[in-house]
Amino acid sequence: MENRQKMEHVITDVLAGSIAEEVGIEPGDILVAIDGADVADIVDYEYFCARELLTLTVRKPDGQILEAEIEKDEEEWLGIGFENGLMSRTRLCANHCVFCFVDQMPPGMRPTLYVKDDDWRMSFMMGNFVTLTNVSDQELQRIIDRHIPVLYVSVHATDPELRVRMMRQPRAARLMEQLKKLIAGGVALNCQIVLCPGWNDGEALERTLTDLWSLGPGVRSVAAVPVGLTGHREGLEKLQTYNAESAGRLLEQVERWQARCLAERGTRFIFPADEFYAMCGREVPEAEAYEGYPQIENGIGMMRKFEDELRAALRERKPGCAKGRKVTMATGVSATPWLGRMAALVAEWTGLAFQIITVKNHFFGGTVTVAGLLVGQDLAEALKGRIEGDRLVLPRSMLRENEDTFLDDSHLDDLSKALGCRIKAAWVDGADFLSAVLDD
Repeated sequence: MENRQKMEHVITDVLAGSIAEEVGIEPGDILVAIDGADVADIVDYEYFCARELLTLTVRKPDGQILEAEIEKDEEEWLGIGFENGLMSRTRLCANHCVFCFVDQMPPGMRPTLYVKDDDWRMSFMMGNFVTLTNVSDQELQRIIDRHIPVLYVSVHATDPELRVRMMRQPRAARLMEQLKKLIAGGVALNCQIVLCPGWNDGEALERTLTDLWSLGPGVRSVAAVPVGLTGHREGLEKLQTYNAESAGRLLEQVERWQARCLAERGTRFIFPADEFYAMCGREVPEAEAYEGYPQIENGIGMMRKFEDELRAALRERKPGCAKGRKVTMATGVSATPWLGRMAALVAEWTGLAFQIITVKNHFFGGTVTVAGLLVGQDLAEALKGRIEGDRLVLPRSMLRENEDTFLDDSHLDDLSKALGCRIKAAWVDGADFLSAVLDD
């Protein structure tokens, strides 16, 4: 639960020419208060700093107190950076979900990969999904009082008993009460359901969607995503994954709901992950069916958006511009058929020839088939001696954010040396993919 003790924050950076520099604030100073109020974290800081008139209370390293009176535009930034981006500790998960992916990680990886965060501030700032089980009534009210516009909530089930059983946390039973309070306070919600066959699909999903729909337009969208199971589940709950038949049934159920919701409120409301379409060999819907892609970071609509971007980018290229050239692409099992269709579009327009290699995930094992969880050692073993053409193209989703390392800590340069070829990593963007396969 939130610890509301008095917080003080070390200032590590002051932007040159900023308001903070003008009023005499320096790195090493400590922020004590704003307008006399304690600042718990980054949410409080940004809320108080949105005022046009404010007073910062700062303590200098020698103990001297500086009261800096500031007049500024409402959206103007003060130019202060802190040693911790959240200005407090990250809140950890209090649950023990039967489907938790962190519990299924192989041993021996870097410690940060085993950390389970469940921090509503990261939901607000970065779009992370949170369960709300570690949010007290006091903190729930603070979310409302600070006028947080939107949160991303992991629902999984609205039946209190089922949600508690899935999350192994008694406080999980309070979800609907919490959602109602947030919506009444003006907070919009995007929700997520991780579907586990035999647990929260079928009739249980009907109840969940009925309950969420009853909350009105405060629930903007609901994502339905399939559970991911690795080969490292010793001692964990036995779960099943979706197959072509069960994925098809799930899509039929969702599409019935979409038709109802579209008729009643003008929104499809519930959006299934692209993986469900891939599992049963169905084409993803057209762009309009995703209503602006509110859940694209959840893998929903990514395939459609990519294809539309690719087709638009191809129209900017000269037909036959890559005739006689060849490239190799590697991907996971589930994306191979779809990537083959994208490659065919490029080949038809440009004349570029493709070799697509499907790489099985031995590192995570189990039923992990998505490209984004492939690691360097599996790629090296599967691709050695098989590269054709002038480069290997990989999806950048395999690499850690803002890094060139895979989840097994191997580096992209190491893979390039091991395979003896040039590697291009492409974002999940049709235009960037086209550039990766065509341009130097």
